[in-house]
Amino acid sequence: MQKKIYIAILCLLFFTHTAIAQDDKLFNTKSFTLDNGLEVIAIPNTRSPVVTQMVWYKTGAADEPYGQSGVAHYIEHLMFKGSENVAPGELSKTIRDLGGNDNAFTSQDYTAYFQTLSSEYLEKAMRMEADRMKGLKVPEEEAKSELLVVLEERRQRLENDPQALFFAELNAALYPDHPYGIPIIGWKADVENLTLNDALEYFEAHYKPNNARLIVAGDIEPDKLKRLAEKYYGGISRHKVPKRIINRPIDPLITNTTINMQHSRILQPIYARFYRAPNWQENQKESLALTVLQELLDGGSSAPLYQELVAKQKLVASASIRYSSQSLGPTDISFSATPAQNIDAHSVKAAFEAFIAHYSQKDWTEAEIKQAVTRIQDSTAYLRDSVTGPAMIVGQALATGMTLDEIEHYPSLLNQVTPKDVKAVFNKYMSPKSLYVEGFLEPETASLASPEKAAEPTPDKKKGK
Repeated sequence: MQKKIYIAILCLLFFTHTAIAQDDKLFNTKSFTLDNGLEVIAIPNTRSPVVTQMVWYKTGAADEPYGQSGVAHYIEHLMFKGSENVAPGELSKTIRDLGGNDNAFTSQDYTAYFQTLSSEYLEKAMRMEADRMKGLKVPEEEAKSELLVVLEERRQRLENDPQALFFAELNAALYPDHPYGIPIIGWKADVENLTLNDALEYFEAHYKPNNARLIVAGDIEPDKLKRLAEKYYGGISRHKVPKRIINRPIDPLITNTTINMQHSRILQPIYARFYRAPNWQENQKESLALTVLQELLDGGSSAPLYQELVAKQKLVASASIRYSSQSLGPTDISFSATPAQNIDAHSVKAAFEAFIAHYSQKDWTEAEIKQAVTRIQDSTAYLRDSVTGPAMIVGQALATGMTLDEIEHYPSLLNQVTPKDVKAVFNKYMSPKSLYVEGFLEPETASLASPEKAAEPTPDKKKGK
């Protein structure tokens, strides 16, 4: 029921159409803080009588105690298994019966819960959401049953997926001795030994109003939201929460690292490479330039990456370059590609390195930068008109270090990027001299046939929490 939602497509960027004036706000948010520390944000949109309520807790997998990896995801599941006035499963059933939908997701940096439903039922959704913020009342048998659900989810999403294992291995190598190198769903041995008491201790440490944000988007007036928030959330006591370690310094890479993996279920090889990069909080100027650089290199079928590797050289069936600024801790630039038929992954590596060497020397023009910025802005113009989209975008951006003012005025910030900025970040983070972690995932050869070839990375390799 509580599927993790990968909202990268919504949260990759949150720009809007260039027709918006430089001094206009993107979402016209209204915000206030309750006496207990709960931040509340309204994103009014009265085009339809629908609202999305989201509660974003400032805690995720990177905040877990050592030896309890997976507990953040486990408590996400248990949040649906009963509180003082809401029986196990009642919240989701009620939302469905009212014609709405609900879900939750866990990341390294945050955990979020949401309901989307008719605005006339918002108060009912707030009552149930606030009830579980006050405290959980999970029967032991429900907790044990849900742990089995989590383990099965882990088997499906990680253990039985060679691509997921491959990228988990790369992630562990990219972020050694840091929580980000540990899978969000946790190490198997840790998850198997989690108890209800472990989960409740984590809940009591982190799930407090002064460690959360309430966002309501859609058919809601800010004044009404303030009254409802005070009524349902205002009486929940604030408590001291643990200091976060996500943004602690991480040792620089000292050499390139290569991961080789084979698996019998892999038919087409994959080549992937990761470079370390700054997040928004570390360096806003570089983050903006890297966002534009991504669009310049991989902004569709007319962009250089597709034209060079797919159309002209016909070496890959697909390829992508991705950068995400939205992380409290270290982040990265990634390249991944699936070779074309009868092309090996090592040939793709050579072609990518030639691509990097060539474009690291390119002097981008003002016109090219402007076109890239415009494409980014145009591509997400429709998001402002949805109900859930703005709540997701604003929530994730705030959870990973942006301010409301930065979110509201992002288009004008993006317009500040220059050709010099783009070339500088390219040569700093993606040049032929930049250190990286790379990997080759290939079909299993007869001489190496074994079901263990794509083994999961072990906790011994990662002791970052």
